Amino acid sequence: AMRQMMDVHTQKWDEKILEDIGAGEELLPQIRPAGAYIGTLTVEAARVLGLSGDTRVYNGAHDQYCCALGSGSVENGDLLLGTGTAWAVMSITDAPLVSESKISFAKHVVPELWGALTSVSFGGVSLDWFKDRVAGCAYEELADGVRTRMGTEEKLLFFPYFNGAAGPVRDEKLRGTFTGLELGHDRFHMAAAVMEGVVFHTAMVLEDYQKNGALLRKLRVMGGALNSREWMEMMKAVFDCEIQSVVQKDAAALGAAMIAAVGSGLFGDYRQAAEGMVSLETEEEAPQKLRAFYRRKLEVYRERWSRVQMIYREGE
Repeated sequence: AMRQMMDVHTQKWDEKILEDIGAGEELLPQIRPAGAYIGTLTVEAARVLGLSGDTRVYNGAHDQYCCALGSGSVENGDLLLGTGTAWAVMSITDAPLVSESKISFAKHVVPELWGALTSVSFGGVSLDWFKDRVAGCAYEELADGVRTRMGTEEKLLFFPYFNGAAGPVRDEKLRGTFTGLELGHDRFHMAAAVMEGVVFHTAMVLEDYQKNGALLRKLRVMGGALNSREWMEMMKAVFDCEIQSVVQKDAAALGAAMIAAVGSGLFGDYRQAAEGMVSLETEEEAPQKLRAFYRRKLEVYRERWSRVQMIYREGE
C-alpha cells in the first residue's frame, strides 16, 4: 500500500518493517487520521497567508484522496479519473482491493471506506511530448486537426509506454511504439493515435478494476482532459459506463477544503459536504458510429499490445 511502513489495517507503524530496517518509531511522526484537528496557524504562517492566527488547521490527505473528495466520490462504488501529467484511476471500495496487478489500496478520508489507486504515468505527458517534440504546433491547431481524423484510421495505433507499463500488467521494458504508420498519415493522424492510446490503456485499467471487484457504473472525470473535446469524445466512445465531469477546476484543493469544512463543523460528514460543495455534469453519449469504431479499434489495440510486449522481450 502507498503508506509503505504503515500497517493499513491497524493504522500504526508496522513493527516488523521497522525492525527489518533498524528504525524506531521515535524517528517517525505520529500517525493521525485525515481530518484530525492539528492546531492553529503559526504566527508566521498567519502573516504570510493574511489570515487570523486563530485559523484552525486539520490534517490533510494524499492529493488523489483529496481529489476523491473534491469529485464527490464518498460512496462504495464511486470511480474517478484524474487527467493531468499522469492519469490516475481510483475506485472507492468498502474493503481493501487486493489484486495481482498490485493496485495500491489505502484508507479513504471517509472513515469506513477504502481507495484503490493506479497511476497511468504517461497520460497527459504523452500529448505534451507529441505536441512539443513532433508536431511543433499549439494545442488549438492540434485539436482542430485531430477532430477531422477521429474515427478514420483503425490500424494506426500508438502504445504510450515511455517508461514501461504499470498496469494492468507491469512491464518495465515496454517503450512508446507506433504501429500501422503509412506515408499517407500526417501529424494529426499521429496525434489522434497518441490520444487514443492513452484512452485505450486506461480502458484496460478500468477492466482490471472491474475484474477485481470494483464497480463500473459511472466515471467522474477531472483535470486537463476536460478542456479537450476530442479526448472526452474518445473516452465516451471507449469506456463502458456513464461519464460525469467535475465542474470545479481544482478538485484536490476543493477536497482539502472539504476536510476543513467537516472538521470545523460546517458539515456533519463528508457526504453532506459533497452534496453542498461538489458539482457534476453528466456527459452526453458519444455518437453510435464513433462508439462502434472505437470499440473495434480497442480490440485491435488489445491484440497488438501483446505483440508489442513480445518485441521488447526478445532476447531474454
